[in-house]
Amino acid sequence: MWLWELDRLGGVASQSFNIHEDGLMFISAVLGFLWMTEKELGFDPTIHKTKGGRYIEITPDGQPEQLHLDEVIKRQCCVAGRATTCWKAYRDRDKYKSPFAIKVKNGLKKPGLKRSFRMFWRGEKS
Repeated sequence: MWLWELDRLGGVASQSFNIHEDGLMFISAVLGFLWMTEKELGFDPTIHKTKGGRYIEITPDGQPEQLHLDEVIKRQCCVAGRATTCWKAYRDRDKYKSPFAIKVKNGLKKPGLKRSFRMFWRGEKS
């Protein structure tokens, strides 16, 4: 068995070991993964979870705002890269929950809101 660490640049493998001959190494590896935080496991730390769903916080024009992430439109499947994800979202203060699409880049210190646009095919007016 090998353990791999992957990031945007690529991967680094450990030395191989036999899980049947070196059980302690296998248990140590499994426990290491169990004790990792979501950020250490590679989940996007800018996406917050609540009982009602997921959201990101942005500050356009100096005022904090929450964008609730409704569903994934498209996720870039890759081993090396930023794993950009397109989400269907709506503003927290929008009582009609008018949907729009946003692109979120993983691995940035601030929420990586790249671009947003309204979903015109749903019939909303701008």
